[in-house]
Amino acid sequence: MIIVVKRPGFRGFMPRYHATGLLHSPRLIAVHGTRSADVSVRVRARATTTATDHAALAALVAARLASEPSTGFRRGHVVHVSEIEIAHRCSHCGSSRHGQPYVAAPLHLAGTVHVSLSRAGTWLALAVSRTGPVGIDLEEISAVRRAGFDDVAFNPTERAELALLDTAAADHARAVFWTRKEALLKLTGDGLRVDPRELTASLWESAPLLWPRAPLDMTTVQISPVHIDPVRVGDATLVGTLVQQVRGSEDWPRKSSDR
Repeated sequence: MIIVVKRPGFRGFMPRYHATGLLHSPRLIAVHGTRSADVSVRVRARATTTATDHAALAALVAARLASEPSTGFRRGHVVHVSEIEIAHRCSHCGSSRHGQPYVAAPLHLAGTVHVSLSRAGTWLALAVSRTGPVGIDLEEISAVRRAGFDDVAFNPTERAELALLDTAAADHARAVFWTRKEALLKLTGDGLRVDPRELTASLWESAPLLWPRAPLDMTTVQISPVHIDPVRVGDATLVGTLVQQVRGSEDWPRKSSDR
């Protein structure tokens, strides 16, 4: 199943449904809302190898391009999935063995197609954006319920909010908090080199994710839940979050002096 989300109307640089909020939001808080940039998302069964997962991501890129003939054609033909190569690059050490996934080939797509993937149990989440960096994260609720997880994943503010909820609600909120953090850290390329307790997630829509030391303007970041079809995933209880930059490119890429 592929979900393609189209861009709504804009008023200048501001999404209409966030125009007031963005004008008054501090730079360190992300915004809530429906995905506003063209993004394709797929949740599917996880493969047994990384190469097969990469092939699934390449297929989603090809599908995304095929829906955009003006950008999908090259030398008179549509970019075929066999031409698309997914690779990894660490922005910190330069290694190709880990780090953010990116479209390495064809070369003319470099920097114009942004991708992300996440694995949780036997499931795989994929995202393709044509308008800016994107991060996706998928988690099984049972994975974030384990003993000791809160101490390493959440700061005192988050733990206090979780303590106000009943067990089932807290378990779901815990997965929401964690996927928001992971998705954003994937978008920036920092990953878990950043202590996740530096970020503060909340169920309050006015401040869904706070990051005082964020390397980008957080008002350009939009957080959206990923729809999980319960019929397709069966007994697995999954939570997914998509994080994307929805306006402005002045903060990307980051300067080399940024951490």
